[in-house]
Amino acid sequence: MSNIPNPRENPDLFRYFVFVVDGEVGHLAIFQNSPEFERATACLLSNPTIIELTGEDRTVVNPRGWTFDGTNFIPPSE
Repeated sequence: MSNIPNPRENPDLFRYFVFVVDGEVGHLAIFQNSPEFERATACLLSNPTIIELTGEDRTVVNPRGWTFDGTNFIPPSE
């Protein structure tokens, strides 16, 4: 038996986000209220721009200092 709470049985232990595209609900994401997910929920609450990573970006871009100039991902300066 797992110690992870079930969102249906304990909804107050979770944050629920829906992705709305052209007025239609396209996806539901559920995150447990925990320090591990604080950054993710803060990002989702900030009305983010979502960009699919492709190619090498999939394995190198991360939240540690990277930026996006509207076209390219830029690694942190040392």
